[in-house]
Amino acid sequence: MSALRGLRAMTASALVALLPACGPTLGKHVAEGDAAHARGDDKAALRAYEKALAEDRLTDHERGEVIDRMAAVEHVGGGIDAVVAYRKLLGDPALSSRDRSVVLEHMARIADGFARSGRHAEAASIHAIVLETGGARVPDRARVVAAVRDETEAAARAQMTRLAASSASLSKFESLANARFDVHRTGGSTMLERDLASAMEATANALWPDVESLERKARLEAAMTLAYALTAPLDPKSPIRAKRNDVTARITARIEATVAEARGHGGALAMRTGWMERVTGRTHELRREALDDLDRKARVKWALEITPACTDASSSLAPAISGGSGALVATRLDVGRCAPDETTTTRHETFVYYVTESYTETKTVYDTVSEYQGQRCTTSYGSSYPSCTSQYGTRQVPRTEYVTKTRQVPRTGVNTITETTYTYAVSGTVRFAFDEKVLLQPFEGQASEVHKVTVGPAGTKEEGGLAADAKAAALARASEGIAAGKVRVDAERARQWLVRASAAETQKRDFDAEDAFAVATRIEGKASPQAKAFFARRLGMDSDPADALAGNSLPAPMTAGLALRGEGNVFARTPLDTATTEERDGSEGYRPKGDFWIGVTYLGSSEALRNGVPAPSRNGLGASFRIGTALFSRAVSPLGPTMFDQLRGEVAFGTRLSPALDDARSPLDSSFLYALGVDYTVLAGYRTPRFGLFGGVDPRARTLGIGDLRTYGLAAPIALRGELRLNGPAVLLLTAWGFSPVGDVDTFGVDAALPLSREGWMVSGAVERSTGPTSVAGQATRERTEDTGVFSFGLGFGKRL
Repeated sequence: MSALRGLRAMTASALVALLPACGPTLGKHVAEGDAAHARGDDKAALRAYEKALAEDRLTDHERGEVIDRMAAVEHVGGGIDAVVAYRKLLGDPALSSRDRSVVLEHMARIADGFARSGRHAEAASIHAIVLETGGARVPDRARVVAAVRDETEAAARAQMTRLAASSASLSKFESLANARFDVHRTGGSTMLERDLASAMEATANALWPDVESLERKARLEAAMTLAYALTAPLDPKSPIRAKRNDVTARITARIEATVAEARGHGGALAMRTGWMERVTGRTHELRREALDDLDRKARVKWALEITPACTDASSSLAPAISGGSGALVATRLDVGRCAPDETTTTRHETFVYYVTESYTETKTVYDTVSEYQGQRCTTSYGSSYPSCTSQYGTRQVPRTEYVTKTRQVPRTGVNTITETTYTYAVSGTVRFAFDEKVLLQPFEGQASEVHKVTVGPAGTKEEGGLAADAKAAALARASEGIAAGKVRVDAERARQWLVRASAAETQKRDFDAEDAFAVATRIEGKASPQAKAFFARRLGMDSDPADALAGNSLPAPMTAGLALRGEGNVFARTPLDTATTEERDGSEGYRPKGDFWIGVTYLGSSEALRNGVPAPSRNGLGASFRIGTALFSRAVSPLGPTMFDQLRGEVAFGTRLSPALDDARSPLDSSFLYALGVDYTVLAGYRTPRFGLFGGVDPRARTLGIGDLRTYGLAAPIALRGELRLNGPAVLLLTAWGFSPVGDVDTFGVDAALPLSREGWMVSGAVERSTGPTSVAGQATRERTEDTGVFSFGLGFGKRL
């Protein structure tokens, strides 16, 4: 097999070199890819082939050739780069089903190469793409997933051992949390998860005094952030979560108190209500009112005055500096120059084109014809009559044939090209007056458009822009200059508010300083270093004050700078990086959770003796329903030495099929059939990703009735269970039981379940023979009879949960 793979790789490598010589060119991008592969640049080759598939017009056959070239690059050294290229290709809706199958096959082969080299994580990731994109079967998937799980567990144990000797720190807590998340998402050992959780709990307890210290120092936001970071990856019932709730309640109360203190100060109130929303997630009732009050100082009302010159251009530029609400800024727009220009040139171009011309050719052809050449007579010895035969021959007869042909004849044409260049230039100044200050902002804009009209034998063709397009482009550029002036105005206004804030801070007018800093931050949309230091010192705010003033303040990220995978929450079951669908359906599918079934059941009894007289056998047919759930096996590792347990309940109702009994023998006989049962299976065994084998006991209680016959009793038969995983989560189940050492019922049976889909739907069949205490209804009493055998056969349809 290794020799065969090497031969295939050599063949694929030669394919890239030979394909260009075997047929017509496939375009510029394919040629670039071939050249890049020839010089050993596989990444550039794959990019070029991707462009060819995305941008060039190719037939299905040509697309297949390009995919073959990509496969050749993959064989020689593409690896992950080829996978990336293939994944983009699979998103192309124009990809045919044949090409899709080829791409998925190539990707599965790359994954196989990674698995053989021990890079199981990469192999699992590629398997995920194959499974989720095309639904293709990956035979080696279970082994790769098991290898990823084993590698993850080994890494987590090594990490825990290494960290055990280190002191408590946020980095240690982060490493433990991420190790636990990795073990959890790869279906690793539950016991290892618990050990990691215990280590995380101990580390969080050791770090909790830091939370209390930050709270005492009035670093409220930092305390809240650290408290949530230390509890987010922990179990929901962790005692530390109660401590976090206490800290949250205290900090929320303190922040609400600071909001109450700021009433009457618009900027301070807007800042504090926004901070409260970010830190606690609660929106204060005064939030909207405070923002409106702040905007009346921070926003601008542009009062525009337009000079008489260039009224058309001025009217077009006016919307850029008009409107708004808030502080008044007197604005005068002076457009000093608005000059449209137009130049036209005409030229002639001679070109050669070809027309199709028909002509007739003559040629002489010869037809072979048969003709009569006379008779030949002979007289036999002793006969007076001659014997004659006709003689025929062939000859070539000439014929003239006329053939119509076509040819391309060059013609000369002339195109008349008229080009008109439209140019528009505008310039001027804007005068901004506010707070006894004046800012002059110059602006200018110029643009040209060329309109081209071609008149020739092929008709008239127009292309390019017009005068209106040139004017619009020039005015847009002029508006950019005006916008720069508005930015200068905002920067100057913000600077003035910062000066007021500094003065108020120096004079210990803290609320006035808070208002001024809030206005300056709202104007520019960002906080100055001075404002950040002020709010950190005054309120304990560690985040950017500009975030608190946003219209809808987003909650602060509660991670304290920790890079926690899966958002730190191992209970979120974040999809695996290494193949989400197969991992959820496959690895998690190793852990049985329960099942439910609906079906039909046939019951039949052997003869029963009543007072020494045989009672006829009974039989019937009914509808059945069964449901089961796992209990303790949910908490153990699903693979390796493990256990299987299930608590099940079953009920069936139907009708008797056998004839009614003689009324004199059983007047209470009925046509009703029922069966009720409950059992609890406890098995121990070993499960691998491919198969599982278990043994144990199956205690059960049963009662059933067919007409006037009743049977009941308890049993605890020995049970065996076998599992064979056919494809991912699809599993074949076989269960057998018998030889009950306790109880008053002897029972033997077999139950088989066949998979119908990857989602767990199955069809099952069961056969059981049991012997136990039986009663037959009499005229006045129920008499105990000898043990009677009951045979049951059932077919069902259900789902593994």
